[in-house]
Amino acid sequence: MTKIINKVREIHALQMRGKVGTEARQSEVPFFGIYQHRHTPSGIINVKEKFYTPTNPQTETQQANRTKLANADKAWQALSEETKNYWRFKTKHPGMTGFNLFIKKYMLDLL
Repeated sequence: MTKIINKVREIHALQMRGKVGTEARQSEVPFFGIYQHRHTPSGIINVKEKFYTPTNPQTETQQANRTKLANADKAWQALSEETKNYWRFKTKHPGMTGFNLFIKKYMLDLL
């Protein structure tokens, strides 16, 4: 059992933490761009990724999803505080908020 736990910790330690460097974080991170925080036995190290230009194909499906997400956000903002509290109470997962649950249901057409 201990070997399994150690293996899980080792895998977790190597997981990437993607961040974007900015001038405000210059003292914390010695370089700009996209980098990863890697957890090692000797501490956390920052590794810069190869530069790439993100793509934005703007397909019809992508644009439809963006419009639907914008409408979901507007629908959440239009809810009364009582209804928002209902969605907050309805969440069962500790990391999920009422807003996240509402958006999920809206995007899956479950409302």
